[in-house]
Amino acid sequence: MIRSRFGGPWFLAITVRGFLPAAAQKPGKPEVREVPSHVSCSFGTFESTWLYKPHCDCGYLPGLLQVADMPGLAGLIAPRRLIVVAGKHDYLARFDGVEQGVEIARRCFSAAGHAERIILLAADGGHQVYPELAWPVIQKTLADLGD
Repeated sequence: MIRSRFGGPWFLAITVRGFLPAAAQKPGKPEVREVPSHVSCSFGTFESTWLYKPHCDCGYLPGLLQVADMPGLAGLIAPRRLIVVAGKHDYLARFDGVEQGVEIARRCFSAAGHAERIILLAADGGHQVYPELAWPVIQKTLADLGD
């Protein structure tokens, strides 16, 4: 969770549930800061996602775009890993905007010395969760961290 300068929460990414308590409590496990974040659907510039086809209030804080766009905010979590999963035919978030957002965020990660820690997994579908794409990558990332 990233807090806005106005004090309200901004949920940029969904942290892998159930892993944070284990990471924080068990010796030999990755530190919380190493646990990857996962975004499913609607990651990209606000223009190509939440403002492209307004559909709910959960994805955009009024006035935020005057300060930052979503890809720039994503760069704030570097060096944590970011896994972005998106459907190429998502009717709420244009896929070209998702690709653009990942590239902008990758430049932020690169400036932090970790361009390889952001990845885009693309499915040939719409606005939905793709566990068959996400979970193998999340599990491999967590396994690699445990080594």
